[in-house]
Amino acid sequence: MIITTAMVTALLATDPAKVVFKRSNPLTCMAVAMYYEGRDQPYLGQRAIAHVIQNRYKEKRFGKSICRVVYKKYAFSFTLEKTLWKSKFDKDEWEQIVPIAQKVLTGKYKDITNGSLYYCNDKTASASWCKISKATVRIKDHKFVLEKDIIAASLK
Repeated sequence: MIITTAMVTALLATDPAKVVFKRSNPLTCMAVAMYYEGRDQPYLGQRAIAHVIQNRYKEKRFGKSICRVVYKKYAFSFTLEKTLWKSKFDKDEWEQIVPIAQKVLTGKYKDITNGSLYYCNDKTASASWCKISKATVRIKDHKFVLEKDIIAASLK
């Protein structure tokens, strides 16, 4: 995937609330999702969210583009919670997230989630799979989960 310096520079200068529904390129879609899903997460948590998006894209059944993966109905909570877009813009977090998205999309970062397709906060999530599935990795209050572990936990 080709992501130019100009794309990164332009995106860094933009408030994510202003591009939240622009599905123009994979970098924008991934960075917006990471910002709203993980701006309160540490660097590795943000990176792990990007890997989940990338892993879903590689599966193709979640969407044939990064943007379709991100905006698939019910895939990510930020697309459902419109109040998030009205929250105060955190320029420092945005400036950290955009380069992470770029590096994940261009394959410069190894997947730290071991192929996870899902993640959740098991203290606040209402989905039962979140509470019963084992984590491949846990970062701050997010746990990252393989699909096979969700299926196995639900069969118990």
